[in-house]
Amino acid sequence: MTERAEIAVGIRPRAAWRVPWTLLIFLAALILPWIGSRYDTFLGTQIAIYALFAMSLNLLLGTTGLVSFGHAAYFGIGSYGCGILMKTLGVPFWLAFPAAGLIAAAFGLVFGFFCRAVDEDLFAMLTLAFAQIVWAICFKWNDVTGGDQGLPDVPFPRPRLARIAAWFSAFPHR
Repeated sequence: MTERAEIAVGIRPRAAWRVPWTLLIFLAALILPWIGSRYDTFLGTQIAIYALFAMSLNLLLGTTGLVSFGHAAYFGIGSYGCGILMKTLGVPFWLAFPAAGLIAAAFGLVFGFFCRAVDEDLFAMLTLAFAQIVWAICFKWNDVTGGDQGLPDVPFPRPRLARIAAWFSAFPHR
């Protein structure tokens, strides 16, 4: 009997049959910057961004049932926040990345204040308005965001060989 058939008739599948795909994908994504080229890292990052975007859309539409036309604006706010922190202020990536999430969350709290007690139709219109406001700021404020050219010359976070050697030297050899 196949695993799906066992689930359909109420038999719980054995744990030994399951492959820990989440763990394997997480480990592959974790070592990709060290073993892959810059293009591989870029491609892996794009895949992770699109997967995160799909999960957030599933949360909004599937779980809450709310139609949002502007939840992509938070991705833009976070990415511009990370880029501006790294390029303008010289903050290292490992500090700018979590700070970008906090910046996006702060904007989400401010915008969520206006959307807390509205019905579904007005929520959809408010999210569309918010997305347009973020778009206008990002594409018209040339001095800060680079306008429609984007942020050029944002430092690329590349792990150094010394860090890799230090990490491997921390484990005892047999």
